[in-house]
Amino acid sequence: MAIIKAINSKASIGKGINYITKEEKTEEKLISGINCNPETAIDEMKATKELYDKDTGRQYYHFIQSFNPMDRVSPETAHKLGKEWLERNDKLQDYEVVLATHKDKDHTHNHFIINSVSFESGMKLHTNKKEYEKMKEISNQISRENGLTVPEKSQEKGKITSFNQGKYQAMKRHFEGNYKSYLIDTAVAVSQVKETATSKYEFIDKMEQQGYKTNWKDTSKNVTFINQETGKRVRLSNLEKTFNDNSFTKGGLINEFERNKAERGTSKERGATDLSSRAEHGNVKSDEGNKGTKSANEKLYSSPHGQEHNQSADSTERDTSNRGHEQESTGRNDFNIEKARDHLRETARDNAENINKLFEPNARARAEEQGKARELEQRNNKQHAERVRPTKSKSWEHER
Repeated sequence: MAIIKAINSKASIGKGINYITKEEKTEEKLISGINCNPETAIDEMKATKELYDKDTGRQYYHFIQSFNPMDRVSPETAHKLGKEWLERNDKLQDYEVVLATHKDKDHTHNHFIINSVSFESGMKLHTNKKEYEKMKEISNQISRENGLTVPEKSQEKGKITSFNQGKYQAMKRHFEGNYKSYLIDTAVAVSQVKETATSKYEFIDKMEQQGYKTNWKDTSKNVTFINQETGKRVRLSNLEKTFNDNSFTKGGLINEFERNKAERGTSKERGATDLSSRAEHGNVKSDEGNKGTKSANEKLYSSPHGQEHNQSADSTERDTSNRGHEQESTGRNDFNIEKARDHLRETARDNAENINKLFEPNARARAEEQGKARELEQRNNKQHAERVRPTKSKSWEHER
């Protein structure tokens, strides 16, 4: 497995080349110059910059090509593969390069110092993400051709993926219980907080409760988490790349906030509906209790003449004979719609008060809850009006 990694450095080109060619890290046969002599490469690269009057800005590019220790790649083989990688990169053909193979670590790796100015055209070297990925793929193809393992980035969401061997091994030891990975600890904290936060500010407050300071600026594409105890910094983009999870992005977090906010609103509405249902259910139970009492009073009794009579039937017959007269004389209705509306308003107010107790009071939440209470009241009024209208019509037709 060969991994290509770009290194950002503000050191001078001389310091960069002197570092990769140190005797304790490499040896003479593992140092090569492409389009230059490795012994005079520093002066040659500086001369190229002066020739084209481009001695400011970025001085060089530094790439590392690392090999998997399991592949047991010898320093000589690694150096040969490094040269092949340079030859296949068309973009680098007109640039001076120093290649040095290091063997001082448990894994063999190549260092490339590439002059930022072309000795042929004077053009400065620029690489974008697409070209960088192409460089990686060339290295992967060389590994395949030589029977070496290739890093395959998983497409499965949440599966840990890392092209950095050191980071991968650290996370592996973390799960084995032999090491504490601050990257995984940060990922766990972010995952827990994003499941409940409904806004950027609530997210930042809750991350602080977890022991992390959050640098989130709308003008910056990156979000950075700083462990307040250790000072370790982790970028959100690092979590997204490592765990292959789009929710570890600015847009992903904002989507999570909106989803949590919608679910919280649904819970409030459901709570109001449940309270209203319980209130109506209580009235039904009361009616059932009255029916039970009425049934208990519907007893047979004996007249003085020994005849048994049903008190309920007699009462119903008398009530039927007098109903028309009472309707005409008093205009009485069995259902008082004004009282029902008053009851609904009172129930809606009680529901809103109960909801306010369940959730944190803030201006926006209260406004939303009041709006939902008004909608609930209007909906309940409409439902009762629809139930009342056919009931009154049927009663009027029966009495007529």
